[in-house]
Amino acid sequence: MPRLILNLGTPQECQIELAPGSTRLGRSPDNDFSIEHGSISASHCQITVDDGSVRVLDLGSTNGTFIDSNPTQEGLLRSGQTLKLGDIELLFDGDTPEELIAAAAMPAPAPAPIPIPPPIPEAPPLPDGPLVCSNHRKSEARFQCKGCRTLFCSLCVTTRRADGAQRKFCRTCGAECEWLSAALLYRPVEEKSFRELLPQAFKYPFQGDGWVLMVTGTIFYMFVDFVIQAGSFAYFAKGALLVVSIFAYGYMFAYQLRIIAATVEGRDEMPDWPDFSGMEDVARPFFQALATIVVCFLPGGIALFVFRDQEWGRAAAMTIFAMGGLYLPMSFLAVALFDAVEVLNPLFIIPSILRVLQEYLVACGLLVAIVVIHIIVSFVLERYVPIMGVSGAISGFIGLYFLTVEMRILGLLYRTQQDSLGWFKH
Repeated sequence: MPRLILNLGTPQECQIELAPGSTRLGRSPDNDFSIEHGSISASHCQITVDDGSVRVLDLGSTNGTFIDSNPTQEGLLRSGQTLKLGDIELLFDGDTPEELIAAAAMPAPAPAPIPIPPPIPEAPPLPDGPLVCSNHRKSEARFQCKGCRTLFCSLCVTTRRADGAQRKFCRTCGAECEWLSAALLYRPVEEKSFRELLPQAFKYPFQGDGWVLMVTGTIFYMFVDFVIQAGSFAYFAKGALLVVSIFAYGYMFAYQLRIIAATVEGRDEMPDWPDFSGMEDVARPFFQALATIVVCFLPGGIALFVFRDQEWGRAAAMTIFAMGGLYLPMSFLAVALFDAVEVLNPLFIIPSILRVLQEYLVACGLLVAIVVIHIIVSFVLERYVPIMGVSGAISGFIGLYFLTVEMRILGLLYRTQQDSLGWFKH
């Protein structure tokens, strides 16, 4: 029987047998075979087996259907060819002995004296057993670099836009990374609900090496704050202070993205601090965070300015500010996972909120409570702990703790509600 082979020669190899008639492939579980991968559309293609011929029909997929790297809308599939759906490649085994017989009956051509090319070094075989990240031995590998062939988890690759799409690249050699296996993207059913996992979020900053990360982060940002304030009186230092601010807050936002990514992957320990190879690693997260805040709160600022002379103007502006605050958490989560500010579109964010409204309101309530508690604690420390440096250190540590908890809550929201949100389904 004809079949498609995924991950040939690896421990994750699996086969899709093609019975006579039509077989639908796609991301949705409604297909005959479901392949859960972000590059595959909900209904990607249809394969028809009829009288020994196998024909592929693209069903309007977003990332296309390819036969031996050639894009096709409808085409004939022959044994030994590669069928590529989005970023996933499958080998087609037609199981057609007639072809083998015909090939064996053909006279062999006379050998030609051709130069023997040097052997091409083979990529090292994948190890047996569970595939783990080369940098984090407790994390499952999701990607393999096409250049150095190193295995990475989601935290160890960088995301850049290339050819109109977000792609993953190796931080070491710069080559593009490929998904190891669609099977690795299947997430086990979450046994606990969002509300059951929420209490764990408040213990999360102290899991594993969390204490060390929290202390070093507090010291680093106290130093940055000191540098910014010390140079505030030097006019010539404004440019340098701007660069320092972009680096500090961009690096912090990049770390919050790692916390969300680690939570979505199911990791219960805080990730390491992000690598820094250039200003792009912090400038992009900084401007993503800035754009998110502007989109959420600029309408309130405009309303406050435009209606400043009206009796009801301040109340209207405060209402719009509150709506922006409700809009912010889902916007932040979307930018973190899509790595793009285009998702700030209300036509995307508002339907997402409505799909998980009950859980989202719980998350927003907790986030508001966290902000209020942090403001109260900072006020009390400044008023009753006047010792220079002590109140700032305690306040900075508590602020970093609450920020980490907030990111953990957002990660848990997506981790438990990803099917309802359906963000990566086409």
